[in-house]
Amino acid sequence: MLSTEQQQIWQRYCQTEGIPANQIYDAFAFGGESPAQIDALAELVCQGIKRGTASALALYEKDEALPKPGEYSLVLNHTGQIVALIQTTAVEFCQFRHIDDQLAQIEGEGDKSLASWRKNHEEFFQPLFREVLGRPFTENDWILFEHFKLITTDLENNKKTGQHS
Repeated sequence: MLSTEQQQIWQRYCQTEGIPANQIYDAFAFGGESPAQIDALAELVCQGIKRGTASALALYEKDEALPKPGEYSLVLNHTGQIVALIQTTAVEFCQFRHIDDQLAQIEGEGDKSLASWRKNHEEFFQPLFREVLGRPFTENDWILFEHFKLITTDLENNKKTGQHS
């Protein structure tokens, strides 16, 4: 849920850019085990390095909407401050074992290698699966990989980043 201030920032941006305000998909902080990790992931987005994110499909609520191309998301830091606006460009589904080097690089985390990506995501998903689903995470679990582009890191002043693609 967006705060009143975040809603006002989003509405002003939409008005200025001619974007229907109801197009927003979400406001979120990228998952992390600590405030520093959450902020580091947000910074990768702001730098244009992180251009995608992977979610475990089984962890979505039954009535939770999946991201769709064209939708906007506000990226938050660990304190809930808006640090970037992104737009989903594509969504793909594959089993964890089929994630490849290209997707690991698009996600832009760590050393960007597939080995690092797999290790970090297994460590992230394993406790969540046990806690939420009561079972271990496996290589056969389905991943939702969301591709996005950075629109701006200065939503309040309606400044574009120039990184549209």
